[in-house]
Amino acid sequence: MSISSETRNTLERLFSQYRASASLKDAVNYAKALEAASAGARELDDKLKLCDDLSCLLERHRLPEIAESYARALCGLTFAMTDVNDIRAYCETLRVLSDEYDSTEVAYQYMRSLYDLFLNSDAENETILRRMEGVYSRCHDGRSAYLYSSLHTGLKLDAGIVAHGREYMRDCYFKAIKSSSSSEVYIRNSPYIEGFIQPYVGNIYHYTALTAVVNIIQNGELWATQCDFLNDTEERRYITKFLSSSRYDCVRENIERALTSDSYHAPTGAAPLKRVVADMNRDIFIMSFSKDGDSLTLWSGYTNKCGFNIGFDSVRLFYRNNLSEFRGDADCMVGGLVCYKPSDKPFAELDDMIDSLTRDAKRYGLTDEQTSCAIAAHVMYAGFFLKSSSMSAENEYRIVYMPVDKRAINIRCKGNIPIPYAVYSDPALIRSSIKSICIGPTNEPGITAKGINYLVQSTPGLPSDLAISKSRVSLRY
Repeated sequence: MSISSETRNTLERLFSQYRASASLKDAVNYAKALEAASAGARELDDKLKLCDDLSCLLERHRLPEIAESYARALCGLTFAMTDVNDIRAYCETLRVLSDEYDSTEVAYQYMRSLYDLFLNSDAENETILRRMEGVYSRCHDGRSAYLYSSLHTGLKLDAGIVAHGREYMRDCYFKAIKSSSSSEVYIRNSPYIEGFIQPYVGNIYHYTALTAVVNIIQNGELWATQCDFLNDTEERRYITKFLSSSRYDCVRENIERALTSDSYHAPTGAAPLKRVVADMNRDIFIMSFSKDGDSLTLWSGYTNKCGFNIGFDSVRLFYRNNLSEFRGDADCMVGGLVCYKPSDKPFAELDDMIDSLTRDAKRYGLTDEQTSCAIAAHVMYAGFFLKSSSMSAENEYRIVYMPVDKRAINIRCKGNIPIPYAVYSDPALIRSSIKSICIGPTNEPGITAKGINYLVQSTPGLPSDLAISKSRVSLRY
């Protein structure tokens, strides 16, 4: 089982307490424990079993609180599914639940499941969109409005719902800044940063060695490298050019100092701006992918021509994770295409982003210091998506990752260099996002493909249509 012994003990204790008292309060507490266990379960079978237990509990006690726990667990279950028919079936279960219970929370979880179905189904997107509009018309919930407004689709969206969703996120963003002193708060769930970053819907490819392939598949982990240890020595150089504008006088000195310093810690008692810049410089990690699924440049640069690449569905891997829930304790992740040799346009877009942020900060009553912190965080974050034209052959898609749990940060060695990295672990999501495995040009295809097939077939949770292929690059050595 993927449930810890501590969690099992808690469930057994609460179930015994509920069975002995038969009180509604104990039933609700047991339901919340089942929901939490389902959220933490790493394997699909465990999630299914816990949802079944919640369903039985709801049948016995028709309480809105239990319905809400069940709805959240069901929605988490759909996010672990790989088959669109399974996702559709659980969407229907949530629809019935939403019709039965007059609960904004249940309606929102149904909206989340519809959002997930939309991401996984091309054939019925217009129908799903209309159903999402129907859910919103009943609950008028800002979270539901934002999910709707965040869809990447060529279909026409309802302007009123989109406006509500964006206003809701601005409210959440500025409220969080006023109530928290953490550095992450200035970038987490920002409604501004994604206006600059170019999204991408399609397959993305990670070139790597066999040991990493095995770790990704078996353990459901991705490793993100600390931003100062990337292979491009000019990483973030362009952002200092952007700071030459006089409007950034309030943050320029702090950012430039952080980018050239060997220390990752602001002095004790440092002003908030110095602390935010130091934290952003220390706590940002990068996951790198490419749009190119069979590139000689990448085979040579990252696998010595004999490694592998794993293809991921960017929608499942990133959008599904990042736009599914808004919590103050969630990891901060932003994904998009890298812009090479920035022209005037990217800098104009950055200016527009900062102008909009500054204007809204004043409207929401932020102090000058809080506004400077927000500007610095956005400028530094945007800088990770600007790179030199000399790297353009990589066609990079990257995820910029700011983990909340610093215990997930480790050290690996490359020669004599200790390289910090953060572990992003979500086995169900990561495995379900894998679309292909490509064997490098100089690998022996027969025995290698046989071993990869064995690995895939012995690992639960991978898509049934996962493709295994050999690179078409014709190299002997």
